[in-house]
Amino acid sequence: MIKTRTQRLRAAVLALVVAAAAAVAAAPAAPAVVEGVQIVEATSEYSSLFSKVAQPICPAPKVVVGISYRINGPGRNYVHAQMMEVNPDFAGAFATVSAVESLAGTPQNWSVTGVAFCSYKPDGYEIQTSYVHSDDWPKMQFAHAECSKGNTLIGAGGWSYDAHDQQIVLDEIIPGSYKAYVTAYDSMGTVPPSNSYRKWGVGAVAICAKALPGLERIASAPVYKSDATRSSSVACPSGKTLMSTGFELTESYGRVNPLTVTGLNNPNTTSAYAVESPYGGTTANWALRAWGVCADQ
Repeated sequence: MIKTRTQRLRAAVLALVVAAAAAVAAAPAAPAVVEGVQIVEATSEYSSLFSKVAQPICPAPKVVVGISYRINGPGRNYVHAQMMEVNPDFAGAFATVSAVESLAGTPQNWSVTGVAFCSYKPDGYEIQTSYVHSDDWPKMQFAHAECSKGNTLIGAGGWSYDAHDQQIVLDEIIPGSYKAYVTAYDSMGTVPPSNSYRKWGVGAVAICAKALPGLERIASAPVYKSDATRSSSVACPSGKTLMSTGFELTESYGRVNPLTVTGLNNPNTTSAYAVESPYGGTTANWALRAWGVCADQ
């Protein structure tokens, strides 16, 4: 069986994370609230290779409660995020973030930084995933992953896959109350000529736990313009800590690349930045929203 790039990526990281996963699995029971939230970064190599991956690993016994990313370097306008994932097989020990150049590529250097929000494991901690795919190359697909009954969502992630690996753009990763919502679009608007290349899909990741004190979801207000670039940010209320991030593009239909969705720039603030695709962009008015999940400190 021919493995997809997503499958190969997952297989390639097993040796790196076994020790971290074992330490998390052996950790004692954690408190009922999120404690000791810290941000851990990992950055890929800086080069002109068309695909990169970064894996921030939480210090044991902490686990991933949220994910974000940043694409760096002069080539970044030609790059889009492909995966923001926490693999449930490793008990939340690490996050995987990958990015890939758009179909035409770029000779310029770039890298991707993966960001994990780590904390002691809250009660009811779980990771739920969902994946949908189609064989006839639809323009858009969406997936949602849902928490188990009695749990609420504290973090969200997602990923996309297509036979070209470079034509599908994540359009939103939204942390809902109990579900993670992920949408992706065909960025080029062209259907591959061969049936064997017409399969693509999208996945959602829900990071869940029992309800936490002061838990709330925040989002910036949408502003519709036809600017080539857009930034947006939203901050947790005073006395609360940022646990995870998300983003939402509207009316862009795959023609905008979200380059940064991170909580690194300002304390307890989600900052998002997006740029129109260098391959035509869009004349439509589009909006970028930054999302966050906050809880009492």
